[in-house]
Amino acid sequence: MRATVALLVLLVGILACLAAAETKKKLQIGVKKRVEGCTVKSRKGDFLHMHYTGKLEDGTEFDSSIPRNQPFTFTLGSGQVIKGWDQGLLGMCEGEKRKLVIPSDLGYGDRGSPPKIPPGATLIFDVELLKLELGILADLARCLLLYLEVCNFIAVRKAYSMTSWSAGSNVFVAIPEKGDLAAGKVLKENKSGTVRIQLDDGTKITVGPEDVFENPNKTPKGRQRSRSPARKSTGGRGRSPGRPKSPARAASTGRKRSTSRGRKANTTPKTKEEKPEKASTAKKTVEKKKEEPVSSPSMTLRVRRWNKDDNIDSDTEDSKNTEKEKEKEAEGPKVVLEYGGAIGIIGLLLIIIGVTFGTQMVFRSGTFNLKGHDWRALVAQWPKWDWLLAGQLVAFWFVQVILAVLPIGPTENALPGSTGPRLYRRNGLIAVVVTFGALLAHRRYQGYGMTKAQILTALPIWAATSVVAGLLLGIFLYWKGSRAPVSLQNPATVATSKVYAFLMGKQINPAIGNLHLKMVLLRIGILEALMLNLLIFLNLEPNGTNQLAALVMPSIYCLDAIAFEHNMLTSLAVQAEGLGAMTTVGMLLYPFLTVNLPLYAVIANVEMNNYLIGFIVFLYTSGLLINRMSCNQKHCFRKNPMDPAVSHLETLPTARGKKLLVSGWWGVLRHPNYFGDMLVHSAFGLISGHEHILPWFLPIFTTLILLLRVSQDHHHCQAKYGDAWSRYCERVKYRVLPKIY
Repeated sequence: MRATVALLVLLVGILACLAAAETKKKLQIGVKKRVEGCTVKSRKGDFLHMHYTGKLEDGTEFDSSIPRNQPFTFTLGSGQVIKGWDQGLLGMCEGEKRKLVIPSDLGYGDRGSPPKIPPGATLIFDVELLKLELGILADLARCLLLYLEVCNFIAVRKAYSMTSWSAGSNVFVAIPEKGDLAAGKVLKENKSGTVRIQLDDGTKITVGPEDVFENPNKTPKGRQRSRSPARKSTGGRGRSPGRPKSPARAASTGRKRSTSRGRKANTTPKTKEEKPEKASTAKKTVEKKKEEPVSSPSMTLRVRRWNKDDNIDSDTEDSKNTEKEKEKEAEGPKVVLEYGGAIGIIGLLLIIIGVTFGTQMVFRSGTFNLKGHDWRALVAQWPKWDWLLAGQLVAFWFVQVILAVLPIGPTENALPGSTGPRLYRRNGLIAVVVTFGALLAHRRYQGYGMTKAQILTALPIWAATSVVAGLLLGIFLYWKGSRAPVSLQNPATVATSKVYAFLMGKQINPAIGNLHLKMVLLRIGILEALMLNLLIFLNLEPNGTNQLAALVMPSIYCLDAIAFEHNMLTSLAVQAEGLGAMTTVGMLLYPFLTVNLPLYAVIANVEMNNYLIGFIVFLYTSGLLINRMSCNQKHCFRKNPMDPAVSHLETLPTARGKKLLVSGWWGVLRHPNYFGDMLVHSAFGLISGHEHILPWFLPIFTTLILLLRVSQDHHHCQAKYGDAWSRYCERVKYRVLPKIY
């Protein structure tokens, strides 16, 4: 008897241990702050703005967004974060706080994320949802609203006036076997007066015209959002992206999925194929739902023709599509290496460094006949290292860093999803005034000036200092990025070689405290070019109109870039490109490529006809205006699409929620800013004459790089926006050269 009791106690203990172990393996979700009266909750495809603090089980904090004052943003259910987040953040309301206890299999697994997260670690997150942006289309009302805005059917765009439609009428006309609503294809209702749609994710929707509009002569129901019972605060629960779908589900008001996907649902309208009981149930559900207005969503829809007796698509076709999707997922994301990979980037850097030092040697020789040079003799004449000159350049950089973090000047919101500081200090022009004033005061009161020989001696030393500093900064950024959380790393270099990651950057927008490293590096490169031009103007005293123009034109170009430096926050270079050794070395060497233009014009004493100078200035001014006006238009639109300056522009919605400009400057060319930049740099080459190739390197190199970026941007946007980008390319046919390319 005692043995039996002992055995039972042992079995109970074993079962309890197993149950406890099983409990630890599950995701635990606790609500720390609940939002009353919340009707809109997060779901797969929504864009979330989160604050979080991550800790280990022993209480060690390994990461937090709060000290950075930068909310973390991502798309829920898209694989951008660990599985525990994709599952644990479903059904959250704005302002809600949760505590997530995430087991290792839903976190970083057995490998962990050294050195902060050990292998097999259970993670504890305190999270707060700051902002929720609606993502993927969920019901027909949003679908129709997208259709009306994109296709501009019967003057309903903007005002959404329905005076020409009435309930029960044919809202849609002919459709091909398979098409895209946003491409101008529309649906045709069947004889029962209903319309059926299949979305990309397999969702099937059935609705009649009477259910689309609250009042046939006023506003469509597309202005309101309806959610399925599974997403309500009561009466069901959401399903995580990784869990299998239940075969049974409550009646749905707006979403219907195929049986091949494991879910059956009833639809809202009453049709000939459906039972009255189902329709009445759905109607009651709609009455209980609280609808609220939302902004117009953007998504590409796939639609299929439905015959009168159709109910759902064949299981065979859906299963084939599912198998193809699984095969694509198994293959993993395709990594595209820019500039031909690490070898191409190294070759590009060697060309830039070689041209920089080669031109300095040519300037020191005093002759511009390349064939007559004894290159070994030129190398032998290389100036001796001067620590004072190198220290002057480093001091200049240090001053610019201090000016960048001073609380002086207006602020600009940083990019959503940026790993940099929340606010960027717009004090570039203040930095210009302070630096210019210091240089002029030093020259005025200390009597300091530089001869041509001293300038030609200083330039190679400053260039060499820039190369060394750029490489050291690249090493530091690689080390810093390797220690950063995976969520803050550059996705384009995560699955690549270490050399490629070192060159292209482990992070996109790294920061040290309030210092936005990428932006301050861009400012240093541009301001340094401006200072070198001033140095030449003050000490070499250019003669002639064209020599003065060769100095003034690059200076105005640099001043323009600094005055509107905040526009770069919405540029692709700041948004998506990493900060690595390629950028650090390239930006620090940029001033020495720019200074070649006025330096050659002054030393070679280039003279030119005034009429030709007038044409070059006109070409330069046109390019500068095109570049600035197009960049300002895009920045204004990205910052606030409802701004009166851009609200009248025509746009094209995308599946990611963003809109593409198809009018204004961006309706003429896909890259009008690149076109303007090409005109500006062509003027730089022309003003320096045509007798030598040396001043033409920067214009030719810039044009080739811009053309390469056009191709890279096209592939990037095609992958990002999909069919919406294809429609945009059909609308805006020319990339960068009108009527040519």
